[in-house]
Amino acid sequence: AWCKNSIVFRFTGGLKDPSMERMPGQTCCIVSTPQAFISLQGRKPDVFGWKAISAVLFDEVHHVLKHHPYRQIALSLKDKNQSSDAGNQTDKETIQILGLSASLTYKVSSAEIKNTLNRLCHELNIEQMESPSLKELEEGGYVPQYGLNVELERVSEAPEGVIERGARKPHLLH
Repeated sequence: AWCKNSIVFRFTGGLKDPSMERMPGQTCCIVSTPQAFISLQGRKPDVFGWKAISAVLFDEVHHVLKHHPYRQIALSLKDKNQSSDAGNQTDKETIQILGLSASLTYKVSSAEIKNTLNRLCHELNIEQMESPSLKELEEGGYVPQYGLNVELERVSEAPEGVIERGARKPHLLH
């Protein structure tokens, strides 16, 4: 199994801080509410700061665009990743980001949807966005309602305004 050498800690406000004790070679995953994670990073930056993290998964990633603790995490993560991309000696590794959402936006016009998706990509420096086809959705149990079939086109390259990783320069040089 993919998580054979992993240990998972659940953390929400009011719980004791995770110990992070693990066996050599064992990876660690923290499942946390956004605000509890922000607090944990503030209390123990040596253990839970960005230098100790290799990947972040945002469930309901559309909250990044709102006044929400996800936004605070996303902007801090973006700063860290831009520092890594600029060759900062203390931040050598870029943290991988996976964002999930069943409904990225409630906008209905193509222009509004595209604008929202572009904003999301810009906020997280996303280089690729995937969306299932209608066939994949139906195979997974989705049943279209009211005869409305909306299918997003797949984006295989960075959206407008997001600079490809290889072309990025240190902050403020673009």
